[in-house]
Amino acid sequence: MMFDKLRRTKRKDLWNDPGRITSLVDTSLSEPDKPLPASVEQLRSWVKAEWKNCDDLQLRDVDVHGTRVLLVWLRGLVDLARIEEGVLEPLEVLPQPRPNIRQMESVLHTVHVRWIKTRQELNTAVSDGQVVLCADGSKLALVLDISKPPVRAIEKPDNEPTLLGPQEAFVEHLELNIALLRKRIRSPRLKVESMRIGVYSKTTVCIVYVEGIAKPTLVEEARQRLRKISIDGVNDINKLRELIGDAPYTLFPTTEETERPDRVTGSLLQGRIAIMLDGAPSCMMVPAQFIYFLASAEDYYMNYSLTLFVRILRHIAYWSSLLLPSLYVALLSYNQDLMPTPLLVSVVAQHRGIPFPTILEALLMMCAFEALREAGSRLPRAVGQSVSIVGTLIVGDA
Repeated sequence: MMFDKLRRTKRKDLWNDPGRITSLVDTSLSEPDKPLPASVEQLRSWVKAEWKNCDDLQLRDVDVHGTRVLLVWLRGLVDLARIEEGVLEPLEVLPQPRPNIRQMESVLHTVHVRWIKTRQELNTAVSDGQVVLCADGSKLALVLDISKPPVRAIEKPDNEPTLLGPQEAFVEHLELNIALLRKRIRSPRLKVESMRIGVYSKTTVCIVYVEGIAKPTLVEEARQRLRKISIDGVNDINKLRELIGDAPYTLFPTTEETERPDRVTGSLLQGRIAIMLDGAPSCMMVPAQFIYFLASAEDYYMNYSLTLFVRILRHIAYWSSLLLPSLYVALLSYNQDLMPTPLLVSVVAQHRGIPFPTILEALLMMCAFEALREAGSRLPRAVGQSVSIVGTLIVGDA
């Protein structure tokens, strides 16, 4: 169970085994965090060399009443209309001749701006889809937040459909996913702590929790595990789970994942922590207990008695599917005297002419079910449905 044991032995401590989370990164390629040059010409030459062979990089020189200005952005990640309306048009009406960059910042009222002073900050801002404004004679630059990355619209959940409750699912945009949580928990105690992971990907990861409900030791444990990750890049929530989990190679899940904001909201109000990754249409929740995996999103919208009855049925179905195959093999192979005579005669008649032992027959049947399930989910929808129906008929006849 993840995060249940905050004190770990050296053998099981994830952080004492850096080979499990650290990739081979050539640190010699990482340029020192140098300050920005004051000359726009030097900055332009450095940006072109740094972003060599990046055809989507856009450099635009603008003359603002005698001051040379350089705009840097990536094509496809920026709202071009807002560059014209929110940046260029206000700069044209500046009354001062040869204005400096702070005077330019005073007229940019329609966009959110922040200051940067290093080359690494410039690279990060451009990679995030923001516009960087540099003025001749200044070692500071302005980051203009007018990004417009491609974002998928909010749709119904595909993997966790329900008849009751909201029909919304997470998308690949982190800010939009956090907004879906803010819409449900309207309180300043809903905390969102961000950090970047990955030497090259610089993926944003957020720890979401409700202050006063989540245990501080649990939150601190999540912070420490995320901060100690050193890897080239993380672009999937499952990869992140392997990096911070107690047992990354176990067959049993140690974290819970969901694509539904309402399930995450319910977990946060129970004192759990949500870990969200930019670019991932799902959310990871910790700690994860066995009982959480037998819960459904509809449980929050049904009567208590009905919810309790449905959960009991799920437990019965789970243990039946787990124990019945072994019970079937044990009865037919070693304990035939425990079976009623009519049932034993019927089973023996059905197995007449089958050259496989009972245990191999059970294993083949389980493999066939798994192959049909995999085919139904991986093949195109029309073909997958046909394969599932035909396969079910064949297995049932067998």
